[in-house]
Amino acid sequence: MKVAEQKLELQTTELKEEVTGSKARFMLVPLLTLIVSMVGFMFYTGNGVLAEGSGSKSVLYATVLAIVVAYCLMIGSRQFTHHQLVDTGFKGMGELLPLVSIVLLSLTLG
Repeated sequence: MKVAEQKLELQTTELKEEVTGSKARFMLVPLLTLIVSMVGFMFYTGNGVLAEGSGSKSVLYATVLAIVVAYCLMIGSRQFTHHQLVDTGFKGMGELLPLVSIVLLSLTLG
């Protein structure tokens, strides 16, 4: 039993990966960019009137801007390469595709 426990402990220590911490700015800066630019784009699409702005266009423009800001932060930190960021982005889009399909189908039915 002691030998089995030692083997198990050895296996679990081999499986553990060292996880390094990250900076809060990698989340906060794109998030604040998204919020502030969404309001700004609402003014822009509404010709200076917030209530007349296009919400869907504002969300699209703000999301694209936040993604560009996050990409620039990651490239600037030199923790990731362009190829790694593009692969991660496409994997994330692939995981969201079923959810987007459900929303689009529910909009067509309703």
